[in-house]
Amino acid sequence: MLFSEVYGAYYECVREMINQAQQGRLTDVSMREIVREQAFPESMTEIPQALKTGKWPLLRKDGSTVIRHPADVPLTQLQKQWLKSLLNDPRIRLFDVSEAGLEDVEPLFTYDQIVWYDRFTDGDPWEDEEYQKRFRTICGAICLRRGLKSIYRTHRDHTTVQEIYPKSLEYSPQDDKFRLLGYRPRDGRNTILNLKRMISCEMTDSFDPAVFEGAAEESKQAVVELINERNALERIMFQFSNLAKKTEQVDSRRYRVTLSYRPEDETEMLIKLMSFGPVLKVLEPAELVNQLKERIQRQIQFENKIQNQ
Repeated sequence: MLFSEVYGAYYECVREMINQAQQGRLTDVSMREIVREQAFPESMTEIPQALKTGKWPLLRKDGSTVIRHPADVPLTQLQKQWLKSLLNDPRIRLFDVSEAGLEDVEPLFTYDQIVWYDRFTDGDPWEDEEYQKRFRTICGAICLRRGLKSIYRTHRDHTTVQEIYPKSLEYSPQDDKFRLLGYRPRDGRNTILNLKRMISCEMTDSFDPAVFEGAAEESKQAVVELINERNALERIMFQFSNLAKKTEQVDSRRYRVTLSYRPEDETEMLIKLMSFGPVLKVLEPAELVNQLKERIQRQIQFENKIQNQ
């Protein structure tokens, strides 16, 4: 909102018109095209009309502009402070972002002021330079369609050599970790590797993207019913934004949401679903409902035990 409210679509639209007018290329057709690409349909008449009638005194009658210098859009101090806050996030170092121009800017907030709830404390080592190099190598392999050869430490502390065709990177807010999703050509199976467990990795030869078609990802579906109280609908859309989903309105207050997830993420799904409390009811599948009941029962027993001590 800091950016779109101060210099949003309308400002960018008018800026492009001014730049074209300075080059003598602005016409009625190009004005409509700029609005169509950068603004909204209802602006198709409003913006050109305001400029041509002189309501916004930026253009002359012949289509030239009274502005002599390029119509740049400078950042406000508030925007600079927001950017500086983002640059304080240790995860931003993975992308080698420059702080040029923001050296003397005070951030709106610092990363250590954020209080995280329901989150593991053994996240990835964001400030480790070797980890950053591995992350960038993986990103390069995904973009260039190259394979990866990695020395990997398993959860049993065994060291193995993993050859993988990388598909995508996935970040888990719950774990505060990145996972690499890909295809293992040795046995023709999909695989998931935690970046924190990688000791090293390097790019290998390119591969045919069609290899992914031979190993479709296994997925399960959870069907839940939601009462839209306390912004529950907005919360579930945000909480499961990384999943494929289908939402149906049952009545004025209730919604049915179908979520597709991987079997290995079932525990994380349960934790997230439980966080919605009484506004959410899990309908399917039966095994997920049973696991949810068991967790709630254990929680009740634990609380009763604490009260009786």
